[in-house]
Amino acid sequence: MLSETEIEKRFPVWDALSDLFLDTELDESSHKHIARVILESGFTPEEIHQILWHEVFPSVGDNLRSVAGEWAGFNPEWLKSRILFVISQDAPPMSPGGIISVKSLIEITQQEWLKVCGHLPTDYYEKLLDESKIFPATILNTPRGSRVTTDVTVINASRKTSTTIIIFSMIFVGLGIWLLSQDSQTIELPNFGFTLLHIAGGISVLFFGLCAISGFWRLLSKKQALELNGNGITIFTAGPSVLIPWREIEGFSVFRLNNQSFLVINLYNPESHITTGGKFRQRLAQASYDICGSPFSISANSTNLNILELSDLCEKYLSRYGSKPNATLNFHLSVDKIEKSK
Repeated sequence: MLSETEIEKRFPVWDALSDLFLDTELDESSHKHIARVILESGFTPEEIHQILWHEVFPSVGDNLRSVAGEWAGFNPEWLKSRILFVISQDAPPMSPGGIISVKSLIEITQQEWLKVCGHLPTDYYEKLLDESKIFPATILNTPRGSRVTTDVTVINASRKTSTTIIIFSMIFVGLGIWLLSQDSQTIELPNFGFTLLHIAGGISVLFFGLCAISGFWRLLSKKQALELNGNGITIFTAGPSVLIPWREIEGFSVFRLNNQSFLVINLYNPESHITTGGKFRQRLAQASYDICGSPFSISANSTNLNILELSDLCEKYLSRYGSKPNATLNFHLSVDKIEKSK
């Protein structure tokens, strides 16, 4: 909970940013006023981003979705109590009804926010733009007990990796078809040899055919690899996606194997994830746990970020939403260290 000193420092920013949600058209002088208050507050761009999207937006955003919203200005005492209530409730869901959708509200807010940013110094503005890469997303039917998802980063799958998977898979599918086509007229082998040859060919066609389909699916659908928001990390696969809440994540580490870098999601209770899902998923989770100590690891090559960018982003979200804000990354975890720890 915020102290009285923190509330006193925050309130001018709350009051200024709340103007973005009044049912009236703001002019340039209004944008300049908001920018001036932001600069005089002494808050960093990261803190201003947090205050706008996690404190003011969920508190008064519904005003623009009302038939007759407030237009002259919010009562200061009401505004303070409203925002403190929202913070204490961990940002409850916004109203499910309104004359405009939450998605439209976010788009309107973004447009007005850019006008405000245009009156800020270049270095401050650029830092705000970097922070805004963690962009607001639609908040619809958020279950009570979950955070309002205005803070979402979508990490797309690597198109290069998908293309490589398709190429190599098709090569092995072709090899499998060639093995299946072999008989006594084309090659001399004992009868059991042909059986083994055809089994190997069938396995090759089936397994690598599925890999090729998965690659094509990711390439054509432009499927995201990960989504990070206020509730956790969602890992997207060809099967059902998996959401890992921040409260279950202890930290992150980097695991390296054969020149490949993996971001390991270290959990407080990894066993609970190993025993959930279908048998195939359980076996994959157990294999991952045996290798790197966690049922979840993300190959940097499967995303459009490098390992450091991916690590920094995940650490940022964990420090903001995790139960242990001071969780740190171990960038130098190696196979040798893992082996020694066993």
